[in-house]
Amino acid sequence: SALAGYQTALYDIDDGKVQAGLSKIKANLAKSVEKGKATQQAMDDALARLSGNVELAEAVRDADLVVEAVPEILE
Repeated sequence: SALAGYQTALYDIDDGKVQAGLSKIKANLAKSVEKGKATQQAMDDALARLSGNVELAEAVRDADLVVEAVPEILE
């Protein structure tokens, strides 16, 4: 969504997971640039619209849309 022009917030109660998620997103965007699927400018703009937070109220403060994504652990 950040690549599409939307302010995007990543939330988790664990800051380590937030930072890991942000790092993974940055790596995925960099790979898109390497493959020519996105420009460096698009990546930079997307990263500028991306934030991470451990406070839910802060993460959703001005949100128009909230998407909850939780990994399923099937045993």
